[in-house]
Amino acid sequence: MPIESLEKSEITGKIIGAAMTVHSELGPHYLEVIYQRALEVELKAIGLNYSREENIPIYYKGEKLDTRRADFIIDGVLVEIKAKSQLEERDF
Repeated sequence: MPIESLEKSEITGKIIGAAMTVHSELGPHYLEVIYQRALEVELKAIGLNYSREENIPIYYKGEKLDTRRADFIIDGVLVEIKAKSQLEERDF
C-alpha cells in the first residue's frame, strides 16, 4: 500500500514505532537535536515523507498572529521532539 493512502492512525503508528526504535537504540542521555537526527534516519528507512524544522503559521479568527517552528511534519502529522525526563505544562 503506498504511503499516500495510509490512514492517519497508520501513519501515527509508524511514527511512534520509529521514535521507539530511536529511543531503544540511543537511550535517554542525549540532547533533542540528536534524537531529531536519528528520527530522520528512521523516517527515511521506513519511507515516510517529512519536512524538518518547518515554520508553520498560527491563525486566530482568520488573522495571522505569528509562526511556530515544528520539529517535523510527517505525512501531514505535526511531531515535536522532547528530550526531557518529565514534560512540563508549557510543553503541551
